[in-house]
Amino acid sequence: ADCAVTCDGQQVCRGATVNCPDDYNCNLHCANQDSCREMTINGNSASMLTIITEYGTQNGGLHQFKDSNVTCPNGGVCSIDCSYQYHMCHQIHVDASFSSSLSITCRGV
Repeated sequence: ADCAVTCDGQQVCRGATVNCPDDYNCNLHCANQDSCREMTINGNSASMLTIITEYGTQNGGLHQFKDSNVTCPNGGVCSIDCSYQYHMCHQIHVDASFSSSLSITCRGV
């Protein structure tokens, strides 16, 4: 089963906490400036966690996932895509200590 969270608007999910359900594929989609900034993603109970940032209409989506904290699934796959533009995921903190794999894609600084 899938759990999907979409944050499409300037600062719409800023500072929010997402607790991914047990054994679900947890998907977070961020679009627009600061839309997912300073979030906490608790994905340790999920089977898979996917975070995608993309170009937004407000300042190109700058700092979408900046200063966020991610706990990846225990024994599961963790994928974070910040490749659309620089500074999308600046200063994020990721704990994948117990994940089967971690993939982070970035662009620029």
